[in-house]
Amino acid sequence: MRHIHVRQPTAADPLADLVPTQPPRAHLAIIRHRARPLAHRVGFTRRTALARLARLARLTRLARLARLARLACLFWTALCALAPAAAHARELLLWPRTPTTPVHGASAAATAEGHQLRELGPLRDRLLAEAAASSEATARTLGAVESGLATARRAYLEQRYDDMIAGLERLETDAALALDGDPLCSATLWDIEFQLGLAYGARARPGDALRARDRYTLALALDPQRRPDGALYGPDVGFAFLQASDSQRPLRPMRRAVLPVDASVRVDCRPLAELPGLRPGLHLLQIDAPGHAADARVLDLPADAPIAATLRPDPTDPIGPLWVAGRLDPAEPSARAALRKLADDRPILWLAATADGHLARLILEDGIRDPARGDSPGQAVTAALASLRSSNNIPPRPRDEKPRNNRRTRLWVGLAAAAVTSVALGLGLGLGLRPHDSGHLQLIVP
Repeated sequence: MRHIHVRQPTAADPLADLVPTQPPRAHLAIIRHRARPLAHRVGFTRRTALARLARLARLTRLARLARLARLACLFWTALCALAPAAAHARELLLWPRTPTTPVHGASAAATAEGHQLRELGPLRDRLLAEAAASSEATARTLGAVESGLATARRAYLEQRYDDMIAGLERLETDAALALDGDPLCSATLWDIEFQLGLAYGARARPGDALRARDRYTLALALDPQRRPDGALYGPDVGFAFLQASDSQRPLRPMRRAVLPVDASVRVDCRPLAELPGLRPGLHLLQIDAPGHAADARVLDLPADAPIAATLRPDPTDPIGPLWVAGRLDPAEPSARAALRKLADDRPILWLAATADGHLARLILEDGIRDPARGDSPGQAVTAALASLRSSNNIPPRPRDEKPRNNRRTRLWVGLAAAAVTSVALGLGLGLGLRPHDSGHLQLIVP
């Protein structure tokens, strides 16, 4: 409450006539605090100082909170801008077609597209070890074949034709399995089939002449240009071999009924697709598919019957030999399933070198993308990932296998929202609880 006191003279001045007359001066109003007792003024000064200190502390806290709010807003803006890219970014497993396929520039190209490439690493060592083990097994099989052929020749000289036939049939089965796709397949199997024809012809039991002719015909199918050494085996063997060549029946188109449908089928050590047709009679059949147990045998194909076989699934089937030989094709469902199993269902970036450049393909959860080409591995990778950049078409993982990036993004979004809420509450409480200064003013006019 403010009080205004106006002081005026209470009586006439007796010396007023002796003072020259002057115009009255205007009296200025004096504003001052009302006089109070000393103890009260001391308490008021202490309270005022404490109030000012508290107010200064509140203003300091508000300035800090304002800076934090600005930082939180900037962080929120950056997070909203980066969240879509982080949600679609994915770690890709770089899988070259062979161990020697060039991959320089692929990682940099993937990083530029917002993805990360992971090398095969320990998986590469495992595949190379499988290929080395397969090569050692093939070398042992070839050694066993050479030893078996020497035993068969010795049995032929000793006229032990039954032992010769039994030993050669075991060699035939082992060599057919071990030499599937091997360059020595035709030459090795030709030796075995010719020795079997020689054994049947020398044994001369009922039906052996026909069996000998069928074995000679199979040898001709394995290597049409090769003939037996007449000086070593005599003119009779050469004449029998020539009769088998003249009695060959015409080629016929051959159908296949093989499961899985993308299995590799080789007939007489050559891919079935490269053959113009097959003649009815004995043929060497080799069937293989990644993730399945291989099958190889000699069978008699009738004139109009298809090649029928069903491979047994084998999860332990090694694909290292196929990878080293460049025989893995991700366009085939069996190869793609085997690749994804080894990659733990991670997306795969397949990279291959071709005659006209480089080729890259994406293998995702829902299938395989169209091939992308480039003059270098980096250009091919950029072209393959461009479709993802334009359509953001990386399918999400199942609910129990969501990537860590999404969980981390949601965590930061929650923390940012909590920070903004805390700043807003702090500002509201700080501005609403500010105390009002109640000063006492006194206007004094003389």
